[in-house]
Amino acid sequence: MPPQGRRFDPVWKRATFFCMLPVRGRALARHAGSSDTSIGSISTSGSSSGTSSSTSSSSSSLDDDIPCDGTSLVSALMMQPNLTTYLRALRAGELMGRLNDVQAPPVTLFVADDSAWQVFAADAGTSVDALLTEAGGALVRHLLLYGLVPTPLSPQQLAASPVLNTSWAGQMVFVPQPFMGAVSSSAGTEARITGRVKVCESYAYRVAYVLMPALSLTALPAFSEARAAPPPPPPPPACANASIPDLLSANGNLTTTLGALQVTGLEDQLYAPGVAPYTLFAPTDAAWEEAAAQLQLAPGKDVLQQLNRTVLRSLLLAHLLPGNLPGAQLRSQIYTTAAGTAASPIFLSTAGLEAAPPPPAGGRGNEPDPGIALQTRDADAVVVVADVGAVGCTASVHAIDAVLLPDAATLATLVVAAKPGDRQQQATRKLLMAAGV
Repeated sequence: MPPQGRRFDPVWKRATFFCMLPVRGRALARHAGSSDTSIGSISTSGSSSGTSSSTSSSSSSLDDDIPCDGTSLVSALMMQPNLTTYLRALRAGELMGRLNDVQAPPVTLFVADDSAWQVFAADAGTSVDALLTEAGGALVRHLLLYGLVPTPLSPQQLAASPVLNTSWAGQMVFVPQPFMGAVSSSAGTEARITGRVKVCESYAYRVAYVLMPALSLTALPAFSEARAAPPPPPPPPACANASIPDLLSANGNLTTTLGALQVTGLEDQLYAPGVAPYTLFAPTDAAWEEAAAQLQLAPGKDVLQQLNRTVLRSLLLAHLLPGNLPGAQLRSQIYTTAAGTAASPIFLSTAGLEAAPPPPAGGRGNEPDPGIALQTRDADAVVVVADVGAVGCTASVHAIDAVLLPDAATLATLVVAAKPGDRQQQATRKLLMAAGV
């Protein structure tokens, strides 16, 4: 038996399909034809088919506006009359939690009341209890998701939207035009809207029949739930009014670089009011440990205490670029550092960034980013974290995986002078010999 309700194809005029309806459908069509074009406060008479229509079950409309006061959709529907079956269906279909979440995105619901469920079950040749337990609640879940539009629609928006995409993937609900206070399933069964309740930004519309995308339960299409639209991309981050020392402090793996700025007096200069914008390529703590091993410094002692502070200052300046260059503004080119022409310039390459596949959803974390590489005359490194801390308004910090050590002659002066025969002096001599100096 076809579902009770007026058959309607939104593409054609109403008169065309009225003459094609079976006798029982025509009776209900005459009843539904008295729909008001407004939404809510619709008073109707009983069904001519002899079965009490859901619209006559209560003179109380579903019109209500509930502010964003922590009331969920489920809580609001519990306060409305004659919706016991719909709430039972939510439990059976395991959708109660979703609609009870006040943090969930706003939606639009088409809510059939108790009488509508009774009529629907009778038309299907079954009972309401059997419907709710069919396939362990899967059937009713699918029907409820067909009546759930994943976007909020005010009465004005609903009236002006001929086609609504539902949470049943590929299945739509139609709004006959011109709007006559009803919605139609994709199978042509029309259900009058008899009221509505607004809860924060969500809307629930009471309808006079259970909507489904087929003429019978046995003809339902295969079900798959529509995926929520991906969230819009975040807006470009606002720049942070932070200095280089501030940005370094935001990353626990850059403590040695921050300490180096402090012992050389560069921290105070970079903190000074009105300081010029700079970009720092900051070696990680692990990079400093690797450099200490390369210099054969005494293990277990503070690395910075074993380095000549004047030479260390020059070394840090060779990691510093004039101008604020966030990661997105870095280009493949040669950059002169704040150490001037006395130090090697930095050749920066972003070719890997252009050729690399997109990062995984969780990001690369602290894994080396294959996109940005640095090279000097004597060293090379890879950016592991771009824009450390934040995108700065006047400063940027990019963490790198190696210290850009200078040439062998400068390297010989980096380690603090020690007594003849001292291990540090021996290490320096070995480096000089290896470099052919």
